[in-house]
Amino acid sequence: MKKKLILLMCVCAVMTSVCGCSKSEDTKSDSKAAESSADSSEGKEETAEGADKRIETLEKNLDNLAEVLATLTETSKDDILNGDFDFDDFNFDEDIHPIYDDTAVVEAYKSGDKSKLTDEKDIYILDSVSKAIDEIIKDGMTDYEKEFAVYNYIFNGTRYDDSALAPIDSSGEFSHTPYGFFHDHNTICVGNATTFKLFMDILGIDCQIIHSTENGEHAWDIVKLDDEWYHVDVTFDGGDTKPLYSYFNVTDDAKDDGSYPWDHDEFPACEGTKYNYALQNAEECDSIYKIPELLKKASEDKDSSAVYLKLPVPDGADADAYCKQLEAIMNSLECESGYVSATVPIVCDDGKSVVVGGTIVDSYDIPDMPDEKDPEELNPGNVDYDKLRESFNEQFGGEVSLSEDIEDQIYYYMYQDFYDSDGSEVKPIIGKNEELK
Repeated sequence: MKKKLILLMCVCAVMTSVCGCSKSEDTKSDSKAAESSADSSEGKEETAEGADKRIETLEKNLDNLAEVLATLTETSKDDILNGDFDFDDFNFDEDIHPIYDDTAVVEAYKSGDKSKLTDEKDIYILDSVSKAIDEIIKDGMTDYEKEFAVYNYIFNGTRYDDSALAPIDSSGEFSHTPYGFFHDHNTICVGNATTFKLFMDILGIDCQIIHSTENGEHAWDIVKLDDEWYHVDVTFDGGDTKPLYSYFNVTDDAKDDGSYPWDHDEFPACEGTKYNYALQNAEECDSIYKIPELLKKASEDKDSSAVYLKLPVPDGADADAYCKQLEAIMNSLECESGYVSATVPIVCDDGKSVVVGGTIVDSYDIPDMPDEKDPEELNPGNVDYDKLRESFNEQFGGEVSLSEDIEDQIYYYMYQDFYDSDGSEVKPIIGKNEELK
């Protein structure tokens, strides 16, 4: 089973590149938030039942994906299920979706005259977006409040188009357009991006679409608020039933993880932080050891699926290094009731504090707790991992662990940005542990 799930991650990464983007980061971000603690036997039974259903769904999707892969390569379905296929056999440029031109619909909305619209789908889009704006946009709203309302509307009104991964696509013909959103409630990344831009264009908010096709296909928006630009990616939001806002109004640094590159000279630099959701909604947290308590509180709050925390940078620690350490640590915390999925930490403008978000998601497999301490060089925040484990255990129960490869993870997070593309070393921010090379 574990082998199948691992294969699924790989297959999804390939297929969503072919059929229209999926999040390429850690799959933890796409998991459903745990709804109950494992403290009671009833809760454990419900969690186990939910896990079984999800695994059954994943197996069905895996079978469908293997069938698609078999049609795209000369590899048999059985070999694909066994992991015997070559990614070099794929041509990622064969199925790139066009960007919907909303000019006619926007003009019709602003003029109040739709007589010039000749496409029935454009008329449907116009009627639908007009109704939506009447519903969610109120007098006196700022541009940010309008953007926030639209973001929530799109997040709650669509689902990722899984039919694009099926052997026979019967319902995803328009999933890359606003028509797919309004009519079918079924979109891929291009559909989310073009729908968001349609709203922004009608509301008079500057917006552009970045359509990355170098490593497969992914599309998202950038939006201008108070003369500063931000990235907005509804598709990559880590929420399931509720938004995490993990890619709502983020900077170039947060968005540019290398998975879907874009020409930075072609688009405005996104450096705004004023309207970043995490920074606006962060809760003060004076100690890393209080993170489990606040995560538990967030997991029990029906109105919240994540908590954003503002932590002080420890004396003598480099803020960027501490951010990377926090991300690695939080993404490695697991227990029987779930594991933590963290957002990319942000250094606050003062340089003395950082903001990180996290949510508890379902856990299927718990690695053994490592016996060795992390090297001092990889602990700029002087974190007592045993104390952190105890705090997490106290809140969530069960066996708690930092994943077995925590040292490698922290090493990776800290140094990935400090090497040139040819592998030559760039000056690191902290001392490097030679044994982990």
